[in-house]
Amino acid sequence: MSVAAEKLTRRVFRELYATRKPHYELLDGAAVQKSLPTRLHSILQFVLSVMLKELGFKPRPELTLAIDETWEPTPDVCGILGPEEDPYPSHAVAVAIEVLSPEDRFTRVIQ
Repeated sequence: MSVAAEKLTRRVFRELYATRKPHYELLDGAAVQKSLPTRLHSILQFVLSVMLKELGFKPRPELTLAIDETWEPTPDVCGILGPEEDPYPSHAVAVAIEVLSPEDRFTRVIQ
């Protein structure tokens, strides 16, 4: 009989992973290591940020989203309209973009 692992809470996740590099995200109560960004990845983040700004969004690269106690994704670029929450948005942002690296699984993005 297998025992399901307990989901990490936001508080425990931040205590254990806030200063670790490469960075981690809290996804469905699990700490998931982010891929190391390449030069191309960095360029894409910059270009997407510029495009969002030109479209009237406030671009925010690598902004952690405090969705709930077990979900804190950090999309590569977010686009915000209207007032911003500080320090982390806890409500939906207008646009969230994840640039996939070759080793990233698309199924995790769908989650």
